[in-house]
Amino acid sequence: MICTVDKDAYQTQGVEILNLNSIGSGTILIPDFGELTYDKKKGVKGTGMKLLCHQPIYGDATDCYSPYELVGPKVFGEKSSYDLLDPLKSPQECLEAVIKQYKEWYPKPFEYIAWNGQVIQADWLFMLKLYWQCAYMKRTRDGSDTIEKFFRNYGWRVIVTGK
Repeated sequence: MICTVDKDAYQTQGVEILNLNSIGSGTILIPDFGELTYDKKKGVKGTGMKLLCHQPIYGDATDCYSPYELVGPKVFGEKSSYDLLDPLKSPQECLEAVIKQYKEWYPKPFEYIAWNGQVIQADWLFMLKLYWQCAYMKRTRDGSDTIEKFFRNYGWRVIVTGK
């Protein structure tokens, strides 16, 4: 069980969440695949895999990251992420959509200057790993989960090979 007020915890599949802002409403068991909802005023809310896939596609203003910020003036908002992920019916489809989106944003290798002045060599896979790590909440005390392990659990080797 996770006791929290952090909306990001709702991506954590297979656990119960007790939202400390609404203790009287009990706990919510987070399903593996989950769902997304969209409200024009409140934005995207969700659970499970769908929320986890939404976060590295849309980003998180509270946590100060935006995965498409290096792409240019093209904006990819919450509604775009919702429209992409909501109709999907399986974890594999969601992961495929995330990979496809990153390949579209970053079709060829490039470099950028990081916050510390370091020149970074990047491509779609580097960027996906970077922003997945921003979104992914640890599942164990030591936090040894990796994006490679997560994707392999759903039959995706692409995250390791880049193909």
